Amino acid sequence: MAAKKTVRAIIGVVVALVVIVVVALAALPSLLNVEQYHDKIQTQLQKSLNRPVSLGHMELKTFPLRIRVQNVNIGDDPQFSSASFATANELDGSVKLLPLLSKNVEIDSLELLNPKVQLVHNPQGVWNFSTIGGTSEKKPGSKDQSQLSVSHLKLSDGSVTVLDSFQHATTTNTYDHIDLDVKNFAPNRRFGLTLSAHLPGQGNQTVSLDGNMGPVNDKNFAATPVDAKLTLNSVQLSALQQFLQSDALKGTSGVATGDVHLKNDNGNFAADGNLKLSDAHLHGVDLGYPVSADFNVKGDLTADQYDISKMNVKLGATPVSVAGTINAKPNPALADLHITSGNESLAEIARLASAFGVGLAPGLKVDGKLNADITAKGPIDKPALNGILQLANVQASGGQLKQPVSVPSLKLTFSPTLLRADPFSVQSADLRFNSSFALNDYSGSAPHLQFSLDADHLNVAELQALTSSPQSTQPQAQAQPKAGGKSGSGIDNWTGGGQVNIGQLQYQDITLNNVRATVALDRGVIRLAPVTSELFNGTESGTITIDTRPAQPVITANLQTQKVDANKLLSTTTSIKQQLYGLLNAGGNLSFSPVPNGNLASTLNGTLNMNLLNGKITGIDLLRELGSIAKFGAGGNGVTNLTQLSGNFDIRNGLAHTNNLKAAIDGGTLAGIGDINLATQQLNMKVTAVLTNAMSKSVGGTGIGGYLNTALANNSGELVIPVIVTGSFQSPHFQPDVEQLAQMKLKNLLPTTSNPAGALGGFLGGGGAKGGLSGLLGALGGQQQQQQGAQPQNQQQPTSQQDAINGLLNQLGGRKKPK
Repeated sequence: MAAKKTVRAIIGVVVALVVIVVVALAALPSLLNVEQYHDKIQTQLQKSLNRPVSLGHMELKTFPLRIRVQNVNIGDDPQFSSASFATANELDGSVKLLPLLSKNVEIDSLELLNPKVQLVHNPQGVWNFSTIGGTSEKKPGSKDQSQLSVSHLKLSDGSVTVLDSFQHATTTNTYDHIDLDVKNFAPNRRFGLTLSAHLPGQGNQTVSLDGNMGPVNDKNFAATPVDAKLTLNSVQLSALQQFLQSDALKGTSGVATGDVHLKNDNGNFAADGNLKLSDAHLHGVDLGYPVSADFNVKGDLTADQYDISKMNVKLGATPVSVAGTINAKPNPALADLHITSGNESLAEIARLASAFGVGLAPGLKVDGKLNADITAKGPIDKPALNGILQLANVQASGGQLKQPVSVPSLKLTFSPTLLRADPFSVQSADLRFNSSFALNDYSGSAPHLQFSLDADHLNVAELQALTSSPQSTQPQAQAQPKAGGKSGSGIDNWTGGGQVNIGQLQYQDITLNNVRATVALDRGVIRLAPVTSELFNGTESGTITIDTRPAQPVITANLQTQKVDANKLLSTTTSIKQQLYGLLNAGGNLSFSPVPNGNLASTLNGTLNMNLLNGKITGIDLLRELGSIAKFGAGGNGVTNLTQLSGNFDIRNGLAHTNNLKAAIDGGTLAGIGDINLATQQLNMKVTAVLTNAMSKSVGGTGIGGYLNTALANNSGELVIPVIVTGSFQSPHFQPDVEQLAQMKLKNLLPTTSNPAGALGGFLGGGGAKGGLSGLLGALGGQQQQQQGAQPQNQQQPTSQQDAINGLLNQLGGRKKPK
């Protein structure tokens, strides 16, 4: 019974003590005015934090026992900033009971509600928080009892602004929705750390860091020990980009999830973990598959060197393995990496590449498999490569390709200076060729290419569609042409050459057979010399030079053609279709620029000579047109047969000028001078037609209605009809050349069928203005050339120089000679 009484007594005492403590704690706020400690607490915090501190109204709270302070302002170290280091609407500080009963305030923990913190990283690489809790000038190993030491430090729903001036111009980033929980903090010991941020948007959207940290190295924060886990929980990349203000994440979206274990010991850094990105869109491109990475990286933060012992990346189901080292201290960083993969999906690789503006032509789809075993060593933006890249069963379709294109196998071998492709084949309905190449100095400033290309059938449009530049998804500023209006063809510094043998080459509607060429590359200039082929039942040979350096490439062709079908050539290259027939022999030196969706003829410059044999012109009956002008009846079938058509042309920007166009037709010959606009097909020609003696007699000779008005007769009885031809190839317009007729009368110079250009040569000198002026002055001076044989009786001759001048002026002015 005594024991029971003793136990009951003890319990009664304990209960009584508890009641007394509870009553005492409840009574403390009324018994103790904490405001009387305001200045003492403020001074203690200033000493502990080594910062100026301003505290607002204070009151004591119980359960738990704590001091609540309004409007807290903690200043910054003046060597960093004159602004506040931290402000908070409210601060709760838990206090120890026994010292409080002795009227001493000892703070056990602090909590700041909705704080705003400013972190400054100065040009010397020192952070402003590194001097919290003691003077920045304290000696190593010294102790300062005023340094801040709390069992629990908490920041709830705060924001942090970072001003970074280290090594670069000052940048400012603000991070919101921050929660920080620090346990057992003291400047010279290890403490627990939980940091989390809830990002705006739907779902969990949290980023957290949980682990241990310290002691803080205030001289080199990168050497501060850390052992923590970083967790991303369904974080939208767009929200993360906004939270981190990171340019690297611009233009990206997706959901990131994963864990990373971070460890740092005096600058020796290690990170291992796994991350996964789903529903990924990069620069507007939907990857269509998740991307995951399982990695293990170690490094020296002070030296900025990192060792990648494991980096397994999966693009969908496609694995890529990376291992090696990166030295980030130089600019650009130096890499020594080993990259391997097995049976990668080219479709997935192509989508990833196109997201960064590197890929094939718009709309083009590729599929197949890729195996890689490559080492990359050197500057990270242009490393030297060693190893093998093997592609298999490659299929390309879509875009501008009319038919799917396949490459059964392609093996690329890399060395630091040489990229070599073993013989490979490309196949489709309109594109079939075999090739191999070797590219020296492929990553240098002057690549040198040697290649061979043997094709059974090659369509240039298909080849262009397969190799054309991608439609960049990067900002337009990245796609500007080179300075000086240059195109940036990509081969401006290339040299080399090779051999091309093509059974059938299709370019638009032109088909070349048995094409043979020796190709030379010289820093943006491609020269085919010699080049030979069969063209429309004939042959062509010569040289072709392509200058890719201007904004619009310039092609120069010095070619000779023999017995080419004129109708097929003109019908496929101009708007003159099914109109001019015959076997064409031609030669010239022409340059032009292929303008997209433009008129190639308008860019033509150079010289051209032609000789057409055994042909015809359909849709135009020259004899009937001449009969209409000379007023003699001449039936026809709408066709002009050509025994021969020849001439030389000087071409400037698509305007072709000739002084010696000649044609032999049924019943006569013609000669012409003037201009032909190859771009618009417009004609502006002076033509003299001479009918044979037999044809002249058959249509009436000097008895025709236009005699002396639109036609004359030479001493051989051949009718001469000068005409002006305007209009177009498709619809020419013929009219009498009254001026030329007057000159023939004045100079008594009439051409013959064997020399139909005689009169034109006499009037224009056969060679332009100088000859024309000489002929005209000779006529005005009475130095007319006399035609052998009798003159037509009714063709009147001028009797003096004045008569000649009057006659010429009257004829040119369209007036009748005074009686």
